[in-house]
Amino acid sequence: MKTVSSHNVILDVLRNAMIIDGESNPLSKNECFLIKYLYERQGTSISRDELTQHCWPGRVVSVSYTHLRAHETTLHL
Repeated sequence: MKTVSSHNVILDVLRNAMIIDGESNPLSKNECFLIKYLYERQGTSISRDELTQHCWPGRVVSVSYTHLRAHETTLHL
């Protein structure tokens, strides 16, 4: 899948970018993968363990909720 689209937001997974109202916003590879994973599972509960296993297998993950909140606010989710 090259892009994921919802309303005025397009996730371009080949370029690791989110296009909002025509403006491209660069993402890290992990940010892009995480947003795609959450989008594909919208409407379902996803545990932290599930996210860790699918997005960062074999790694110890420390989540900065402040950082995630900033992205959520920016993306109007």
